[in-house]
Amino acid sequence: MPARVRFDRRVVRRIVFAMTLLELKQQVTKLTLRERRELNAYLIRLRHERPEWKRIVSKRMREMDSGKKVTLEDLQRTVKARG
Repeated sequence: MPARVRFDRRVVRRIVFAMTLLELKQQVTKLTLRERRELNAYLIRLRHERPEWKRIVSKRMREMDSGKKVTLEDLQRTVKARG
């Protein structure tokens, strides 16, 4: 009788996740432009629902309420610098 092989569950999960991620990526390439835009909007919405995102936004809003704001010129310089 062959010896039983034991796998680390974390390793198995990573392998399964990687396979699933690859499958997802392959399916996304088959989507139409409209479907990809909808998927992108959905992923952004998911990010915005996360507690850490809400904390960041709340902190920024409090800073703005206390007077820490950006001028239009500062915003334009920032956007231009990012290219």
